[in-house]
Amino acid sequence: MKLRLALICALIAGPAFAQGGPVQYRASDNINNIPVSVATPLPVTNAGATSGSSSNASDGQATSATNVPTVSYNYVWNGTTWDRLPGNATNGLRVSVQPATTTRTNGTITTANTFQSVLASSATRKDCRITNTSVNAMTVDDGASPAAATAIPLPAGSAFVCSTYNIVVTDQINLTSATAGSTFVVWSQ
Repeated sequence: MKLRLALICALIAGPAFAQGGPVQYRASDNINNIPVSVATPLPVTNAGATSGSSSNASDGQATSATNVPTVSYNYVWNGTTWDRLPGNATNGLRVSVQPATTTRTNGTITTANTFQSVLASSATRKDCRITNTSVNAMTVDDGASPAAATAIPLPAGSAFVCSTYNIVVTDQINLTSATAGSTFVVWSQ
């Protein structure tokens, strides 16, 4: 009971935003980390209003006159300002998919326990995948000075991928194995 009462008091005592007023970014709320300020406000409507009629008439939704009126302007942050999402009802959201040519290279470890470059550094790399196609374990490391201490194990049949969460490794990629003759395949874009 005390926990429930404390939670209710906390919710009443510290609302994030005042109903009906302008939405302000709370500096202490780092959950979303969206850079919103007075100079670049997040476009919103007065969603706190409860008068008037509204409808949620859309595909697969029941229409009701008691809905809370809200408006979504579908803005995106472009790094400097808020822009409307491009698109229309006929063609949907406009996106720009950049074509990329994939290059495939088969390789073999030439000298055991010596890193060899399997992919040169490239500032324009979009992605890569290095697959260990041998029965022997390998290790992979990036940069001009690979070292066993910083290398990532690459067991037989596994793969190293250059991109994660929109971050792409653009450094030189190096590979080694304790067994000369171990095979691998490199796909790169």
